[in-house]
Amino acid sequence: MPDEVVVNKGELLSVLRHNRAGHREVFLKAQEGFRERAIAELDRSLADARAGRDVRLIVHLPKPEDHTEDYDREIRMLEMHTEPTVKIRAPLFDQIVMDRWGWSATFNTTNSKYLVGD
Repeated sequence: MPDEVVVNKGELLSVLRHNRAGHREVFLKAQEGFRERAIAELDRSLADARAGRDVRLIVHLPKPEDHTEDYDREIRMLEMHTEPTVKIRAPLFDQIVMDRWGWSATFNTTNSKYLVGD
């Protein structure tokens, strides 16, 4: 199995842009779900306060993660690459083609909390 591969720059850009679009879509949906959950938690606390019950003032909801800038950096670097092909090693291929970044597990875990019903 090769440790590196030469790929067409245009095809690599296409894959990376596709992965970026998917990432951004998941983030935006998670952000929407996060806001709904945050509002519900705050409304519950306000209702408790107005009713004279114990009030929970701390709401811990992990914020959705957005790594769009990571995609943007890779895209821009490729756009500025002057050759028609690019040689990439296996770890970078795994990241930008297979869409498995160092932060992928955390991104999926955190954002999935807010994607219920999708």
